[in-house]
Amino acid sequence: RHGGMECLLHALALHPSHAEMVEQGLATCGVYQAAIVDANGIQVVLRTLNAHLPLPAVQAIACALVQGLACDSVANRTQFGASGAVELIAKALKKYPEVENLQAFGCAALQSIACDHEKNIEEITKWQGPGLAQSAMLAHTASPKVQEF
Repeated sequence: RHGGMECLLHALALHPSHAEMVEQGLATCGVYQAAIVDANGIQVVLRTLNAHLPLPAVQAIACALVQGLACDSVANRTQFGASGAVELIAKALKKYPEVENLQAFGCAALQSIACDHEKNIEEITKWQGPGLAQSAMLAHTASPKVQEF
């Protein structure tokens, strides 16, 4: 018998091409971050980032989830750093420099992944994270969300 988060993550994994369902599912996941980790949902979030690059709204929600999951967990930061999350986030930031929410959540995700984690800082630098953050700040000078990160 599966709990609600396991069912949601299973549905997201089974139907990665249904963008609207993925977007709503990820938004729901944001409320239940601990359950995502317990259900091995980090991989679902990463697959979503990879599969939905053409959809900036999905990218923004996925980046927000990465930020929340990485923020207070060294284990999650390590997993994101080793699993290609930095590259996926960098691709999204490069593709959609004009999308304020994506820039804010993407920069926040990179900041959380980097926090007290030297190996992740090297990975973020490799994918031009500092330059992407600077570009976001210059492009969105009136956005407190972007300026914060």
